[in-house]
Amino acid sequence: MSAVGSSNPEYVVARVRARRGSLYGDEEYRKLTRMGPAEIARFMEESSYGAEINALGSRHGGVDLIEYALNRNLAEQFDDILDWSEGALYDLIARYLRKFDAWNVKTVIRGVYTDADQSAIEVDLIRAGEFDDRLMRRLLEADSIDAVVEVLEDTIYGDPLREAYAEYEETDVLVPLENAVDRAFYERLLSGLGGGEPTRQYEAFLKAEVDFRNATNALRLARSG
Repeated sequence: MSAVGSSNPEYVVARVRARRGSLYGDEEYRKLTRMGPAEIARFMEESSYGAEINALGSRHGGVDLIEYALNRNLAEQFDDILDWSEGALYDLIARYLRKFDAWNVKTVIRGVYTDADQSAIEVDLIRAGEFDDRLMRRLLEADSIDAVVEVLEDTIYGDPLREAYAEYEETDVLVPLENAVDRAFYERLLSGLGGGEPTRQYEAFLKAEVDFRNATNALRLARSG
């Protein structure tokens, strides 16, 4: 709804818990493991993913249809959560959802690096962050890492990526660029959170996620040499 006014965590939690009933359970997953892509899509069509499957089914099929449908549904779920939220809660959730912008930036960078088709990159994007369709399209149309950095120059990722670009050119390894994206996201996420016990718990959760991300990046860097 709005970042103005008082928070409404009880209401939002109740709405989210109510939606848990639409998630697949163990029995559904056992069935899915015995299906092919077309069967999975038909199974999804008869569940809470039906609207997405029907909307995308004329343009996509197989695994692509499943991934597009899942990503669109995820984005819609987060949009609903933001619609329900008010006050400081809205701000905290909106901050966190910008992680999908970071995900999308890294997905595009990896796709360009591996010379993947635009359609192959697009299927992995999750449109649940702050980037609008125009910016996403420009990212998909970028044909080099430098072009990606240029598209992002007016975002929080622009300066960090430009600074990391020299190291990328020297090593031809994506880790400096990916670290720059993560660092920009988490620095913005953790800035100016305010006080209060709920916010401190939120901050502790975020810092634990940062530690996990740092450990993951360290392992990837060690593997890449």
